[in-house]
This record gives sequence, structure tokens and C-alpha cells, in this order.
Amino acid sequence: MPAQYDPVKQFTENQSQEVQIPMVHPSHTTQVQHTHYKYIHSFPHTQSVVQSTSCEHVCAPCPPRPRHRRFW
Repeated sequence: MPAQYDPVKQFTENQSQEVQIPMVHPSHTTQVQHTHYKYIHSFPHTQSVVQSTSCEHVCAPCPPRPRHRRFW
């Protein structure tokens, strides 16, 4: 008689490998040194006092003015 065959039993062997792929995520920090100049304006005010005087000579009644004589 010819040989009888059962259906083929399937066996699976898994082979795997790990592949490492470098992923680079760069970052950068900038330090900013800032100088702020603040101009403070002030408006000082001074005050002074001036005292003044005046004088006036008044004649009441004034004497007549002398007449000048002319000589020719």
C-alpha cells in the first residue's frame, strides 16, 4: 500500500532582533543678561526774597530857579 500522509503540522519559530535607532532631541538655553538704566529726574526748586527800597526828593514848594545872565 502507498504511504498515508497526515496533514502537515506547522511549527513557527520567531526570531527577532532589536535594532536601536538613536533619536536626538536637542535643546538649547540662552541666558540673557539685561541691564536696565532708570533715569530718575528731579526738579528741585529754590526761592529767594528780594527787598528793595527807593528814595525820592520832593520840594514843596520848590524855590525859583535862578536866571542866568548873558553877557554880550
